[in-house]
Amino acid sequence: MKTKKATGYLSTVFHYCLLGLFLYSSFTLFFIFVLNWEARFFGMKLDGLPAGLLLLIRVLIPAVLALFLIRYPEKILPVAVFALVFYGFFFIDSSVTIQRNTGGTELFGIMPLVSVLIPAVIVIGHLFVVRFRDRTDE
Repeated sequence: MKTKKATGYLSTVFHYCLLGLFLYSSFTLFFIFVLNWEARFFGMKLDGLPAGLLLLIRVLIPAVLALFLIRYPEKILPVAVFALVFYGFFFIDSSVTIQRNTGGTELFGIMPLVSVLIPAVIVIGHLFVVRFRDRTDE
């Protein structure tokens, strides 16, 4: 019985961590979208409408994932997998840009790394929580 409560709490922590990541990235990218229509895509500098569209897409994807997570809280695993794909792509894109801008002295940024590690930990942790919860139900 205690393990069922613990796994329920852990699943709730995963839910709120993922929701916090989505809201944080949506708000920060929204401010970038509003204030400065300038972006980099795999090291190429974009200005004007192409940068605005890229930034808008980067704002909408975490916002839509947050809405799915709020609307369907029991579907945390598919949402976390989509988040892992999105933030993984974002990590690779920002790593290429950082390497080009620094001449290869820096490999990646800390925020894109944290943004990709949170969904990865949640996917792995959720798989263990569900597996452990299924064993304790028997």
